[in-house]
This record gives sequence, C-alpha cells and structure tokens, in this order.
Amino acid sequence: MLCKSGLALVNEDFDASVSMADFAFEFIYPLELTNERLTTLMKLSSGDAFNTNSIRSTIHKQVLRVPADNLAQTQSQLTQWQPTQWQPTQWQGLEALVLEGECHIETNTYQQGSYIRIPDLDDKQLTAISDCILFVKLNQFLSGDTGTRAIDTRIADRWLPGPVDGIEIRPLHVFDTESIMLLRWQHAAEFRPNINPRGEEILVINGLLQNRDHLYRQYSWIRNPIEDWRKWHGNTGTVAYYKSGHFPDDPTRLDNT
Repeated sequence: MLCKSGLALVNEDFDASVSMADFAFEFIYPLELTNERLTTLMKLSSGDAFNTNSIRSTIHKQVLRVPADNLAQTQSQLTQWQPTQWQPTQWQGLEALVLEGECHIETNTYQQGSYIRIPDLDDKQLTAISDCILFVKLNQFLSGDTGTRAIDTRIADRWLPGPVDGIEIRPLHVFDTESIMLLRWQHAAEFRPNINPRGEEILVINGLLQNRDHLYRQYSWIRNPIEDWRKWHGNTGTVAYYKSGHFPDDPTRLDNT
C-alpha cells in the first residue's frame, strides 16, 4: 500500500529491515504508478530481460507483496493492476540505479552502484548478468531533457563535500529545475535541504535515514511533493538517492490511479 504521511507518499508495504532477497514477487514492486509514469523496484534473476513491452505486460499481472515465508497469505495480499492503468502515450526515457548485481544494455555493462539515464528506449533491452535489484523510473524525463548518463558511483574521487560536515554528495544529473544526487554520511549528521517547490524524492540505499516523523530502513522510498523544510538525519554509512525539482506543476497531486 502507498500511504500518505502528511502530503509525503511513503511505501510502507515493504519491510526494508529484511533483504529483498527474502521476498518473493513477480518482477516488479511498484512504488508509484500513474497513467503515464512508473517508479519501481525491480528484481531480475540471471538471464532475465525486460524492455518497454515486457514492462507493459508485467504491470497487467498480479504483483506479489509478501515475504517468502508468508506465502499462505498471498491471496489477500495481491494487487491487480488493470491494463487501463498503464497506457503511456509516449516513452520519455529510463532512469535506473543498480542496487545489487550486474546487468547490461546492448554492449554496455552496469555493475552495482551504476546510475543510468537513457532518453530513447526504442529497441533497447536490459538483461541481468547476475541476480540483480534495480531502482527504475520510466517516463519521467522533463521536457527537452535528452541527457544520457552512465556513472559508476563507486569511484571514490568523484564524491564531493556535501551541504554540511559529515555528508558527501555524488552529483548524477541536473536539468532545468531537476537535480539528482547521492548523499553519503561519513558520520552521524543532519541537514535541512533547500527544497525546490517542485518536491523531493528519496530512496534509502544503505543504512538508516530519519526525519521528525519516521525511521526509514534500506530500500525505503519517500515522495514528498511539498516544500516541507524537514531535517534528515543519517548514521555513519547511510547512502541515499535524492531527487528534487521534478514533480508536475501541481506537486501536491498524488495521482496513483
């Protein structure tokens, strides 16, 4: 279930204190699904592949959202996405972060820690070289953004001093109002981001992240569409994907129909 916390949208179904390896689900774990865009965690086994057509067909299936040791409750936990819920009029790019494992697109190989942006998805297929978990965003490029990225975030000397002492940043992409980066805590610290009026989105990659309302574990996802000015607290080793300035003109609209 996607739960509104204030006006923030939080994925509360997924108990991220348990590794995704302990979960059984069909291909994708939707975090945000609208008529035009999709944000999801994706789990692929070695040799599995997807392209835009396979995404369409998978969205139409039932998505399993329960721990593997609790499959007896499967029937009550399934969510059925109807075909009318995923009919984008055009494809506006793939953004992906390889959280675990290794995959390739055409002749390019992407290992854990790789950040990928591909504005044109025609005839392209992503294939898992090993079991892998991806954070994927489809159809969410701003108008006019044709930037392609293939960044290995594990390269140490590409990290920069962050907004406060104890936090490093790894810039990933900037276009118009949109800014994307990784945040890494070298020790316990807090910061209050200068939030763009078009909202912020966070995925906890490692460690723990906390604000005044919640404690977020690994792979927790937060969508905050308002200028909230809340402080974020992290512990040593916490790494988070941070994106801001990319929401629609009406950022308070939480459309998941």
